[in-house]
Amino acid sequence: MKLFVRKCFCCLFLAVFTTACGDGTPNQTSDAGASVDVDAVDVEHDANDVGDAGHADADTEPGPVFGETVSAGTYHSCAILNDGELRCFGLGDVWGTHEGLWDLDQSVEPDGEFVQVSSGTLHSCGIKADGAVECWGHGRLPGRAEAPSDYDFDQAVPPEGTFLAVDAGPYATCGVRDDRTVKCWGWMSGPEDLVDGEARQVSVGYGHMCAVMNSGEVECVGYGSDAEASDGQYHFGQAAPPAGEFVQVSAGHFHSCGVRRDGTVSCWGLGSDAEVREHDFDHDQAVAPEGRFRWVAAGRAHSCGVREDGDVECWGFGAEPGPADLRDRGHADARQGPFVEVSTWNWHTCGRRESGEVECWGNNGLGQADPDSEYGADGCERVDHGDYGIYGCSPLCQTGCGEGQACILTWTHDVGYLTRCTSPGINAPGEMCSPSAGLCEAGSGCITDGGLEGTCRAFCRNDGDAEPQCPSGYRCTGSVSIGTCRPR
Repeated sequence: MKLFVRKCFCCLFLAVFTTACGDGTPNQTSDAGASVDVDAVDVEHDANDVGDAGHADADTEPGPVFGETVSAGTYHSCAILNDGELRCFGLGDVWGTHEGLWDLDQSVEPDGEFVQVSSGTLHSCGIKADGAVECWGHGRLPGRAEAPSDYDFDQAVPPEGTFLAVDAGPYATCGVRDDRTVKCWGWMSGPEDLVDGEARQVSVGYGHMCAVMNSGEVECVGYGSDAEASDGQYHFGQAAPPAGEFVQVSAGHFHSCGVRRDGTVSCWGLGSDAEVREHDFDHDQAVAPEGRFRWVAAGRAHSCGVREDGDVECWGFGAEPGPADLRDRGHADARQGPFVEVSTWNWHTCGRRESGEVECWGNNGLGQADPDSEYGADGCERVDHGDYGIYGCSPLCQTGCGEGQACILTWTHDVGYLTRCTSPGINAPGEMCSPSAGLCEAGSGCITDGGLEGTCRAFCRNDGDAEPQCPSGYRCTGSVSIGTCRPR
C-alpha cells in the first residue's frame, strides 16, 4: 500500500516553514523503520530564514493557520493520503472488533476528503475539505458514557462550524475556528473560550492546552499554569510558557515545547531542569538541544524536532545514554531527513518526509508504527523476519528472535502491551510454570491468578476465525488481539 499526501494541503498548512510546492520524484528508503512510498511533494525550504518563512507581520495581518497531516497517538496513528483520504493504523482499526478495553474504533477512519488529522488516545479528529470537524472513536455519543466511562468526556463530539486547525489530546480536543478563536470540547470544554484573541495553532496535552496567538505569544491553560507551583504529580509548569514570539507549539504529557521565530526551541514543564529529577517521567524531555528547528513535537517523556536541514532529532526518554529499558523501543531514534513534519506521543514517532513519504518508528506492538499494516498487531505476513528488530517479535508465530530465544507478550503500566525475546522454558501448555523463571515453551505464556505460580497457555489470535486457533475444547481469551487458549 502507498500513502499519498495532498500537495495543496502542503502549501496551505505548512506555509510556516515552506516557500513553494511542486513536483518531484518518489523517495524509497531502505533504513530501519516502517515507511511507504508516496507521490512526490517537492517542498522547498529556506534554511536561512526558518523563523520568518511564511509569516505575516503581526501588526498588519494574521499569520497562517496550520496543523498536522500525520499524527502519532497513544496506540494508533493517522495520516492524510492523496485526494484527502484518511489512513489510520494501530489499535482500533476494525469496526466492531475489539482487542480489549482500549479498542474504541479510534483507527476506523471515516469516508470523505480531509485536509488535516490528529490522533489522540482513544479518539481521532480531522478537518474535512469543507472545514467541518469530524471525530471518531471514544466519546462520540453525546451525553452517553461509553466504557471505559471514566475517560468519556464527549471528546469526539465536535461543535458545528468551520475550523482551520484541530488537535486531539488524550481526553479533549481543541480547534481554531475560521474567525481564529479557539474552541475546545471534551475534558477541557467550557461555556467560554479558554483563551482570548485570535490564534494560528493549537495543541492539547494530557491536562493542558497551548495555543500560538496571532501576536506570536503562546498562551496555555490547564494543569501546570503556575510555573512556581509544582506539586510533583500533575503540575510542573507545563502551561506556563516563556515570553517571546513563537511560530509553533506542542503540548505533551507534563511538558510543552515551542519553536521560536528565530528557529530555536524552548521547552517548559517536567524535565526542564537537567540537574533535578522531579518525577518518574522526568527524563530531561524539556531540555531542548541548541540549533534551529522547523517543527517540534512533545510526547510523553521525550520530544522530537525537525532541524532546519530536515533531520529529526529527539531528546528525553529513549535518547538518553545508558542501559536500554523495556520501554525504549526506538521511538526517540534520530532520523536523517529531509522531513517537514514530526509527531509523537507515547512510545512511537511518525514523520512526513519532504517527498511526502510517511515514516514511523518505535513501539509497534499494536501496528501503530506501520503505515502499511492492515488488521492485526501481530501478523506474521506483515513484515519480513529481518524487520522485527524494529517491529518487535511475534508471540503467535515465534519469529523475530535470535536462535534459542522465544517471543513472549508482556505488559507494563507505563507502556501497555509489549513483545520481547527471552530464553524459552520446557513446560508445555497445561503444565505448571513460574513467571519469574519463564518456564513455558516457545509459543505459550505463563498465566497466573495473581500468585507466583501459574499455568502455561498457548498463544492464539483473539479475533474469531483467524489463525492460529485453539485446539478442540479450548477458547481464545485475552484483552488484546493476542490471547491464550483456555479450557471451555
